[in-house]
Amino acid sequence: RGEARMVSGAVRRLAHGMGMRPGHKTITPAMEKTSSAFAEGLLRGLFDADGSVQGSQEKGVSLRLSQSDLSLLETAQRMLLRVGIASTIYPNRRLAQARPLPDGRGGLKVYETASQHELVVSADNLRIYAERIGFADTDKAERMDRALGSYNRSLNRERFTATVASLTEDGSEDVFDVTVADVHAFDANGLYVHNCGEQPLPPYGCCDLGPIILTRFVRHPFGFDGTPDFDFQAFEKSVNTQVRALDNVLDVTFWPLPQQQAEAAAKRRIGVGFTGLGNTLAMLCLRYDEPEGCAMAARIAVHMRDAAYAASVALAKEKGAFPKFDADGYLASGTFASRLPAALQKAIRANGIRNSHLLSIAPTGTVSLAFADNASNGIEPPFSWMYRRKKRESDGSTTEYAVEDHAWRLYRELGGDVNQLPSYFVSALEMSAASHIAMMQAVQPFVDTAISKTVNVPADYAYEDFKGLYQLAWRAGLKGLATYRPNAILGSVLEVHSDPAAAPSAAATAMDPMRTVIESRPKGALSAVAEKVDYWTQEGHKTLYIVVSFLPVPVPAASGAGTVERAIEFFMPVGQSGESQQWITSSMRMLSLAARGGFLERALSDMRKVAWDRGPVRLGTYEKADGTRVPLWHDSEVAAIAYAVQNIIALRADRLTSGAAPVAEPEVDAALAPPVMAGKKCSECGAHAVIRKDGCDYCTQCGHLGVCG
Repeated sequence: RGEARMVSGAVRRLAHGMGMRPGHKTITPAMEKTSSAFAEGLLRGLFDADGSVQGSQEKGVSLRLSQSDLSLLETAQRMLLRVGIASTIYPNRRLAQARPLPDGRGGLKVYETASQHELVVSADNLRIYAERIGFADTDKAERMDRALGSYNRSLNRERFTATVASLTEDGSEDVFDVTVADVHAFDANGLYVHNCGEQPLPPYGCCDLGPIILTRFVRHPFGFDGTPDFDFQAFEKSVNTQVRALDNVLDVTFWPLPQQQAEAAAKRRIGVGFTGLGNTLAMLCLRYDEPEGCAMAARIAVHMRDAAYAASVALAKEKGAFPKFDADGYLASGTFASRLPAALQKAIRANGIRNSHLLSIAPTGTVSLAFADNASNGIEPPFSWMYRRKKRESDGSTTEYAVEDHAWRLYRELGGDVNQLPSYFVSALEMSAASHIAMMQAVQPFVDTAISKTVNVPADYAYEDFKGLYQLAWRAGLKGLATYRPNAILGSVLEVHSDPAAAPSAAATAMDPMRTVIESRPKGALSAVAEKVDYWTQEGHKTLYIVVSFLPVPVPAASGAGTVERAIEFFMPVGQSGESQQWITSSMRMLSLAARGGFLERALSDMRKVAWDRGPVRLGTYEKADGTRVPLWHDSEVAAIAYAVQNIIALRADRLTSGAAPVAEPEVDAALAPPVMAGKKCSECGAHAVIRKDGCDYCTQCGHLGVCG
């Protein structure tokens, strides 16, 4: 019958260990998770058994695999893609039917057959298959060789594009981000991918990154008191120190897994980078999106590269090269090290090098905010010159802050007019997508790992433009590209919410009855309330009485006419003892002036920020998310009294404040504030405005920074 059979207990145990059972002969999930070598052997056997080489140069040569098990073909397709071979599945090439088939006795018998599906490998994927997998079946191997040898031209290239056959609305489904909890990886078209743009890592590889703050090396920023320049000598010295510091980190780290420790010890991979490039260029009076800016960025990257590699060679002389170092392989043509200056290559060949990889440009969102005075992040241009950020306090309440860009604030402090910014102040949303790529193209040749960067595109960015953008990145030799296009889907799919109310116009603000200026207190009696305020300091329980007077003020006809009560006077009855008497009396007078001047909310906000050195003050309660109420603490008596005044006014207006009364900040100039973009829901402020910026979750409404990487 032309059959060959093998009986092997070892093969049986292997099959059982991989999840195969009698009647369940398929590619199991365990098989799909094996090594590349195992996958190549499995695919070779699969095509040896059921594959065929068909066609000619005229009609096109293809490698085909037919199966009634569609899921098996889909798994095989993913495994092929993981070794660089794209394929196409054609379902139901032959429908289920009754067919005459060999009956095993030399005759034919009619059998019911299942639908047949076909996986097809074509174009230049055939060459990759022949080189990486091939056939053990000699007849099929020879046919493949003859078919490929008959071509008088190059095989057609794989295009990696797909055509949408149809689009049919089918209700709504939950949409999830590609981040998989605990796994920190996902399947991207059959490729096992980790969420990291700046550091492609091997199994058990770990990041050891440290950015250098570029803004600290700019002398005479913006041209004040001299021509602006960059202190390359000091910068190279810092790079040298950073290499040694990051190398030491590898030795003092407590590794969670022994495999991680072994991987780190074998290659000693580190990642010296930088942050604040966008601000640095502005401080040097260079535009980020012009050739001069890109040239300066490349120059900084070259100095960083050469200084880092020189420092690592010096460490190798002192402590030894990384264990897997091989001079010939490390300096072979086509490697990053082969593009180093000749003197560095000679030093590496003579002394070795301490670290296999040294450079990485990470997002540094939190790092820049916390340690670089809110300088622009990583390689990015500034996102905006001013925005609001909400910070969650220890008691669960939130405080809102106005956050200013480092370069913008420095320009103002040096005497520049921030209302008439020079042209070299350019933000991420003011430049073209191609300009973002141009900056990456300028720096990437001098970074031995990769760059994490977000290219911001408008909401109406066309498909053809997207396609051209990624092709431009590919032609530029970039290792990766991340784009962000704001749209309503990210927010609206998860929860229907109303559009935010439009900001009041200047005219409307001027007519606000709570903000108009009252030159003096009207004569005669005013309606007033007197409230007892009980609070606790480290000295114990204290009591004060505060009186607030209200004046009815007219409401504009456009707002419904009538009158509304406005607090215009605050005072404390005499006779209350204690050292607090004088400052409370002066505070009440200040509040009275602020109330009549139309800026009471701002004054109370400022008072709530006052802190002293006598410990916290307890006044009021705060409702937690679970409904329980806990004491509310303030940084000083001044802050506590301001909170009490806010509640007195709210009670009078029948608007009880929550435990964390709203805190106002000076208004941010609308021209400087970033646009609120549609996105995921923010865990801090609740707005659907979280986007990916500089590799991190960033809320364009409140400025909250979430997870990065």
